[in-house]
Amino acid sequence: MAAAASHQALHYAASSPVARAQIIDRLHETGAVTLFQTEAWGIEQSRALADEAYRTDHAGRLRHLVLVATAMTAEAQNALLKILEEPPSGVCFHCIFSPGMALLATVRSRLVTVVLPTETADTAFYDALTRLPLYEQLSEVEARVKEKDTAWIEGVRRGGLSRLAARVSELPADTSVRLCSSLQRLGTRGAANKMLLEDIVLTIATVLKNR
Repeated sequence: MAAAASHQALHYAASSPVARAQIIDRLHETGAVTLFQTEAWGIEQSRALADEAYRTDHAGRLRHLVLVATAMTAEAQNALLKILEEPPSGVCFHCIFSPGMALLATVRSRLVTVVLPTETADTAFYDALTRLPLYEQLSEVEARVKEKDTAWIEGVRRGGLSRLAARVSELPADTSVRLCSSLQRLGTRGAANKMLLEDIVLTIATVLKNR
């Protein structure tokens, strides 16, 4: 289940204790594991993680530093930016977060997401948006982007990708590619979220109208 450490900062959206335990068990097979687990991750946890990352007492073994949290402050996320971008040699970070947890775009851009086949994305945000009349969808997009509601944007992204995966065979190939590209870019560093969301809802509305 756990990815090989070809990248040094991995992200898993896992809500169940069983899924989280399975990830950690697999990591024990390939290196030394240090677990940092808390419901609400703050600046002190980020500092402790950074201190642990620079320790060198593991006899040359690959070191897996595992972060498990359901919420993380913006201050704590900002404190992790440098170490996630330039981890010490021999260290791999594994961020096991609850699906839909609000992540700063700068943090998300430094993580490679590992898809867990046993985890089902929460489609509530996406479904609620696409059930609205089109003009209300566009108004909702404008309001959420203006509020910088990153949790909502991430929820739409995950839910949209989940719904798309289930219906990809029913859609024209060019439509699937376009939707997938827009959804994957949502919330990433430098992404024009308002433009991407508008493209997504307009594309979906066009597809549904023509079916």
